[in-house]
Amino acid sequence: MAMIEPLGIVKGKPFSPDERQTNILKEGGALGELMTRNLQINPRYTEPYWAGTQWYKSFDFSIPQETNTIVELDQRATWFYEAVTSTKGMVNPVVGAGQVYMTTKRDSKGDLLRADKTYRLHVPANVPVGQFWALTLYSENTRRAYDNGEGTLRSANLDSRLQDLKRNPDGSVDLYVGAKVPAGFETNYMKTVGSDGWFVYFRLYAPLQPFFG
Repeated sequence: MAMIEPLGIVKGKPFSPDERQTNILKEGGALGELMTRNLQINPRYTEPYWAGTQWYKSFDFSIPQETNTIVELDQRATWFYEAVTSTKGMVNPVVGAGQVYMTTKRDSKGDLLRADKTYRLHVPANVPVGQFWALTLYSENTRRAYDNGEGTLRSANLDSRLQDLKRNPDGSVDLYVGAKVPAGFETNYMKTVGSDGWFVYFRLYAPLQPFFG
């Protein structure tokens, strides 16, 4: 509230911007969204969780997004733009409790994910979870669950609880996201369409010690 008070937005007082201020605020709002979207895709306050990959923790900040020394403005802007809420279990999971949220906006080469290509995610056997793991697909434009226009989905996720998930002989799983489904992997596939960008969360529910190293 302190940051918008100089603009004339004050609780309990009328806000009546003139035409000039209205245009400035509209332009500022549009620019602010572009800046926040860039932060969401290129978060400068965190590094990949695993060296040599594009995967990082969605929650690489404190629960209130405020520490003894700084207000975590970039972190707060990113998360409220992408998802809004958080809990202690999501930000600070412990062995056997809470959730780990891993995300990526780029492929293994560092290129932005595209709706007209198809990508494979190899999930190794024995993922260290006490409950289950899940891969969820989201729209980059809306940050909502991805809508590929095909109507009712069998599940919002591809996850380890699905009985028809195709597993490799060693217990690992290959998941596919993109424009075309590889033959024989229809149950391991989520379709993308048009030019809508996308991203994923890979969640570990009740992560076990091997995840924490």
